[in-house]
Amino acid sequence: MSYENPQQPEGINVSDEHPLRELFLLLTAVTVTVVVLVVALSSVAGWLARFVPFAAEQQIARTVGVQTLLIEEASTQVDADLQMRQEFVLELGQTLLQLAQQEDPQAEDIPVTLHYNAGPTVNAYATLGGHVVMYDGLVKQLRHENALAMVLAHEIGHVKLRHPIVAMGRGLTVTVALSSLLGVTDNGFIAGIIDWIGYSSTLSFSREQERAADAFAARLLVAHYGHLDGAEDLFTALGGESGEGGESGEGGESDSSLPGSDFLSTHPDLAERINELREQAITLGVSGTPRTLPWEE
Repeated sequence: MSYENPQQPEGINVSDEHPLRELFLLLTAVTVTVVVLVVALSSVAGWLARFVPFAAEQQIARTVGVQTLLIEEASTQVDADLQMRQEFVLELGQTLLQLAQQEDPQAEDIPVTLHYNAGPTVNAYATLGGHVVMYDGLVKQLRHENALAMVLAHEIGHVKLRHPIVAMGRGLTVTVALSSLLGVTDNGFIAGIIDWIGYSSTLSFSREQERAADAFAARLLVAHYGHLDGAEDLFTALGGESGEGGESGEGGESDSSLPGSDFLSTHPDLAERINELREQAITLGVSGTPRTLPWEE
């Protein structure tokens, strides 16, 4: 028996295609599939979260320690000026809450608890369980009661429109979905998810939710004051705090001292929010004089 090595034609192992082309195409297809799946799951979770009873949301807030976190952040140092601002803000908030109930008496009864934080942070936020937090740092930046009412009504709107539970549902679903796809199933990761829910008290609201909260606030201000004049001063103050100018971009509402506060970058551009508010004022066709805050007189 004899053997011989046949002569192979030249270029048999040479291809015009890059050797990593198929790998790149495969990774691209997998990435697109994962993104589409996660976005779809997030949308479904957000839609379903709206049907969670508010009592269940309050229980979740208690379980993950939201109220405990709020108490720990509160300052015990109160002077006369701070006391005056706090009492005024809480009283105005209660007025807006009563007005919100009158405007939509058929809506689900969703109690809102107002908190006043003496910290210098220029911030305000709504979180799970119907909690709304106003910071003294933001209040001192405002010059008109109408602007103060705007931010209060905006955060109340987040609670009434169920945005915190929707944001939590979306975030939790995306986290679990990605962990499942990546094969992360250990107990430490599950514990991390629970911590994330508890400490991300400043939740990420979508641009759509922010616009809805602005519209909710505008309706309350029109019902209370009869006009929207002075309300846009809120956005001017936030823009000035960010160092970007009153009408250029979002700033001021994020609180770097709070876990998860960087999520607030999802807020619409401040100039866009000011323009939308002005358009609503033009549509309304009425104007008025903004009320000066008592400590600014």
